[in-house]
Amino acid sequence: MYLVFAPLDATQSYCVMEKSRFHLPVVIECICQMLQALIAACEDQNEDSFTDAVREYDSISRLEQWYTTILLRIKKSIEGGDSLR
Repeated sequence: MYLVFAPLDATQSYCVMEKSRFHLPVVIECICQMLQALIAACEDQNEDSFTDAVREYDSISRLEQWYTTILLRIKKSIEGGDSLR
């Protein structure tokens, strides 16, 4: 299952994640925690919190290169204040 943040605002992203998490195995809970932290960091435009959330998840389970590329794009949008839309 993939959640797409680009066309959604933070509230919509939280709603999609909350609806989805009840259908996911407990193992996926750490992904949901990371997504909550990433959404909050984007909402607050907090680059450090974003980096910490990614680093914490990556220490548990290595992110694939594709995810790393997308997350770096999102982080750069926080740094520059640009929108991903």
